[in-house]
Amino acid sequence: MITEQRTNLKIPVRIRKPPTEALILLQNVHGDDTISRARAFEWYRSFEDGREDVEDDPRSGRPATTGPRKMSSLSARKGMQITASLLK
Repeated sequence: MITEQRTNLKIPVRIRKPPTEALILLQNVHGDDTISRARAFEWYRSFEDGREDVEDDPRSGRPATTGPRKMSSLSARKGMQITASLLK
């Protein structure tokens, strides 16, 4: 979905629409699933500077070993611990 939005963002860049208008076009197509304003402007600038690829650049370092579900569970547990300590 994100790469589709990046691809869709390339069109307004090519026809020289301002970034704000490009974001509005994305929002009209993708609704609540639209990438953030900051990300849209970041990618707009990249395409304006000549970037063609819509995939993320490779990252260096160790890949994440904890999936999103586990992180969500850990965050919820930590939130409960904080709440419990505030109630003491």
